[in-house]
Formats: sequence, structure tokens, C-alpha cells
Amino acid sequence: MKSIVVFSDLHYSEVPTQLKEACQYADYVFFLGDGLFNVKEIGYADNFYAVRGNCDYTDFYDEEQVIEVEDLRILITHGHRYGVKDDTMSLLNRAHELKCDVAFYGHTHCPDIETIEGVTMVNPGALYAPQGSNRSYCYCVVNKKRFSPKIVELN
Repeated sequence: MKSIVVFSDLHYSEVPTQLKEACQYADYVFFLGDGLFNVKEIGYADNFYAVRGNCDYTDFYDEEQVIEVEDLRILITHGHRYGVKDDTMSLLNRAHELKCDVAFYGHTHCPDIETIEGVTMVNPGALYAPQGSNRSYCYCVVNKKRFSPKIVELN
């Protein structure tokens, strides 16, 4: 069994203390872009994966990655290249193309979890300028093919 902490859209804000603590105990940490310059606060470790967002001006990070955790294939991306502010169908198609069970994305600043055509699509919300909710991240537990995501709101 493995745990994953996923967050996105930090932009110019600092990583909240509650999130830093959650990252310390997670088996994996995924950052979905927009604010790469601030994620150094949580430290880089073997279990840290990040992708570039539309507001990250670096070529050091890719725009998407596929990570295998337990028996799941997980796509992480910021989402802007897939038009996620309109709908998630292009992202869903990409997840199918890559044979992924889960797709994490940001960009919309709105937390969401839904399963479409066998793919669980998860947006952890935003740490800067959240839309329709408080600042949030996603905490997940993976046990072989079982995947349990939960949106965690910050104070």
C-alpha cells in the first residue's frame, strides 16, 4: 500500500505547513505545475515528481509523466495542453492512449474527482486563487489496483 500527495497551482504562494507535513510522510509527491520555483520548499526526493504548467518558464520539467504506483499507471500533467478548462475529453483520450488508470491534472483551480470510461480523473484544486472552494490538495491511497483519492481542504 502506498500514499500519494498531489497538489497544483502554487503560483506565487508558499507551500502551506500542513501540506509540507503531509508530503514528509507520503510515499509519492506529485506537483502538477504553475509554481515550480516554490516547490523547492518541500525538498526534492526520489519520490517527488513534477510537471511544467503554463506559467512555468523552464524546460527542465516535461509537460506530462507516467508513473507506475503498485499496479496503477498514473498520468500527471498540468492540463492546459488538453483544454481542461472546457472539458476533460482530450485528457481522457491521452490517458487511454498511454494505458493509464488515473489522470491527475491542474490548471482549472477547481477540485474534482470523477471516473470516466475506466479512468479516474483527479484535479486536486489549487493552492493559489482556488475556484469554488478553499485551497486544497489531494491525498490518495493505492493498494494494487485499488485507488482511493480524497480532496483535502486547507484552512
